[in-house]
Amino acid sequence: MAFTKREMNLGLGTLAAVLIGLGYMFIEPRIDAWKDASDDKEKLVKILDALERRHNGKPKVLADLNALMEELPSHPLNKNVTAESLIQIQNLANKANLELKGLDPSKEKKIGDLDLFELSITCDYEGSLEAIIVFLYSLQAQGAVLDIKHFTVAPQSRSRGRLKGKFIVDCAYSRKANTEVTQRNNP
Repeated sequence: MAFTKREMNLGLGTLAAVLIGLGYMFIEPRIDAWKDASDDKEKLVKILDALERRHNGKPKVLADLNALMEELPSHPLNKNVTAESLIQIQNLANKANLELKGLDPSKEKKIGDLDLFELSITCDYEGSLEAIIVFLYSLQAQGAVLDIKHFTVAPQSRSRGRLKGKFIVDCAYSRKANTEVTQRNNP
């Protein structure tokens, strides 16, 4: 049986279409896998760049941390710091003419593994806007030692121009005299 040229072209076209379809079925998943691998490579390169920047910035962060640790007061391990912190906050409030109605200290918390400690003190207060501003400025001048975590203010109903509210002061300090942080003991 002899095939005409037209039948031969149709047969070859059909065979080519079937081969292309089968090839596409087998190759398409691999193309998707290559695209996914390429996307994963880009993500990993970004993560690697971020880790390199973080690693390169580590000496500066450690130097900043050491400078901050030098600013913090240092206390012996067995000393109760609560009374000293309460007196310090009360003195700042007295200088600013801010009336503290209640001081409620929490337990001291150790922060990380750096011999760094934090004591939170909840304070109720009453005073004028000027007294509050002077008090907050005095706290800010203490540097990293004292910091306001939460602060509320409301007008006092019985006195015009007086405000009342609550704030939480975090007191930071160390428990060792020499607390230099290095890369070796703080990976």
